[in-house]
Amino acid sequence: KAREPADECEPATENKAEPVEESKAEPQAEPKDEPVAESQSASAKHQAPSTAPAVDDAPLTALHVLRALIAHKLHQPFSSISPTSTLRDLTGGRSTLLNEILGDALREFSIPTATAAQHLPERLDEAPLSEASQMLEKCAPASSSSSLDTRALGRHSSALLARLFSAKMPGALPMSQARGMLATQHGLSRVHQQDAALLVALSLEPPERLSMAAAHEWLAQVAQAYAQAAGITLAKLTQTVSLKRPGDGVVAGPEFAQAQAKLRRLAERQSEAYDEYLRSSKDDEEMGAAQDLATRDEHTEKTQKQLDALVAELGGEFVEGVQPLFSALKARTYDSWWNWARQDAAAWVADARQAEDWDAPETRARLHRLANRADARLVG
Repeated sequence: KAREPADECEPATENKAEPVEESKAEPQAEPKDEPVAESQSASAKHQAPSTAPAVDDAPLTALHVLRALIAHKLHQPFSSISPTSTLRDLTGGRSTLLNEILGDALREFSIPTATAAQHLPERLDEAPLSEASQMLEKCAPASSSSSLDTRALGRHSSALLARLFSAKMPGALPMSQARGMLATQHGLSRVHQQDAALLVALSLEPPERLSMAAAHEWLAQVAQAYAQAAGITLAKLTQTVSLKRPGDGVVAGPEFAQAQAKLRRLAERQSEAYDEYLRSSKDDEEMGAAQDLATRDEHTEKTQKQLDALVAELGGEFVEGVQPLFSALKARTYDSWWNWARQDAAAWVADARQAEDWDAPETRARLHRLANRADARLVG
């Protein structure tokens, strides 16, 4: 594809050369080329690209993903994780760290534990990373390893990148804008190339939150590190051609200074208006806070005087002795109403045998209390 535009441009070059040879005998034909050159320059001014051209394609492989996860876990540069190394060598034989890396890889490739136990070898940690990545890719579902160009980041790497941008990048630079900068400024126009570069960024996590300028420099370092790992060359941002043509407006020095002075005065007026508005609101808030603080101090002083008077009159031992000793842990709830209801029912039956007056108010109140406390076992 890269040679097709060159082939199309060859006949146009030959056609331009023929009139030049014929015009040697007629010098008056030469000035006709000037408007053409000027129009071509003018069109070049408006059609010049403002983004970096796309770089050579480099597929996003399972090996690249695995190396990025290991580099992030070990806090090492991406380039230090060799494809010929083994997990056991990289972790120094530490079983806890080794199991964490294997668990992260299984989550990244969406491999269930049962599937891994059946199809992955027991000594996966002793295989080179190039072979281990192929084994992981074979066990991965078809949706996560269908195509190198359409491969999406896994759950683990997506979570790591989301945490990186929320904790270390400025709020005005979300991941979508970072992808756009990788495409326009560094030529990484393909989505899988941007994913690969962001995976390399995991091993270049800054120690603290960056400013916008520092974040741009950090993205440039990420793009350069990815290019070195992928063996490609980044394209430089093409600058727009600026040509001066007859009739172009030029702002004179005094007029430009006058316009700048007007803009400066306008900015100063707006700043004064904002300051006046914020100052009034801030003054009201400070006044209210000062009043609340004065009331609180007055109440505290009054309470302290009362306490001092009690201590002076009764003594410190008395004041300490009358302090409350309630504790919720010592509270007890006695729920024995059902038993007392049976006892009262037995007592009422014994009194009824002695010809108790049924119309007496005390007897009716007694029956009412029994009815309120009766349950199914008592009635049955």
